[in-house]
Amino acid sequence: MFAGDGEPRDTANQDDIIHDNTRKAGFAATAINAYAAQVGGGYETFHALIGDFFADLHHLADALDIDLAAAISDGREDYLAEIGCDR
Repeated sequence: MFAGDGEPRDTANQDDIIHDNTRKAGFAATAINAYAAQVGGGYETFHALIGDFFADLHHLADALDIDLAAAISDGREDYLAEIGCDR
């Protein structure tokens, strides 16, 4: 799922950016699928599943004393750089 050819391309070429974005989406899909298997089914939408996952990330961040908002902000900056957004 979402693996492309499995190898990162890491260039500014638009096709390579799309490839790498799809590949990285596959990493997230693997994590979300594992989470869904752990907590059980019953989600009517993927949106609801991701929302519950984020809620549990808040619990985890609290337990580990991590500033989740800062981690999300850092992740967004990485994402924007990876898709070639100058921001």
